[in-house]
Amino acid sequence: MESQFNVLMIDDDVEDIFLTQKYLRRGNRPFSFDYLTAGRHVDLYLEHEIPYNDRSEFPTPQLILLDWNMPEFSGEDTLKLIRSTQVGALIPVIIISGQHDHQTVVEAHRARASAFIEKPKSMSASIQVFQAVMSFWSSIAASPTRANIHSPSEDEPAQAKRSTHL
Repeated sequence: MESQFNVLMIDDDVEDIFLTQKYLRRGNRPFSFDYLTAGRHVDLYLEHEIPYNDRSEFPTPQLILLDWNMPEFSGEDTLKLIRSTQVGALIPVIIISGQHDHQTVVEAHRARASAFIEKPKSMSASIQVFQAVMSFWSSIAASPTRANIHSPSEDEPAQAKRSTHL
């Protein structure tokens, strides 16, 4: 039996979040899905700090889907915050954006995005794109997040952090 794959989506548009989750459910891969409507506190989520300290409710994501164009705290700011955390430095982050010009793609990759995808324009294209993303990152790609990574707990020093391969 395949283990569950943990996906975190960060997007200010709740409808996009709902639709993405719906498209991912069309696949055969078991997954958990959580979301944030702003990126300002993603570091708390990734480090399992209050209010995200219950790992059974907020598991460490193995893939992050990130909207690039968000008000107040941009996708670029969010990505930089993700990459500043010990755990977030290892998690694949896929940028999803309606803005797909060369400059934006370059900025996203300079900020250490794992990939950049233009928001699909139709339901069938969305299903196809999100199924391909899920298949690639959960089954094909070798990634540190397919091991059991986590942030060190208070009683576990950072240098003693363990990783268990599934």
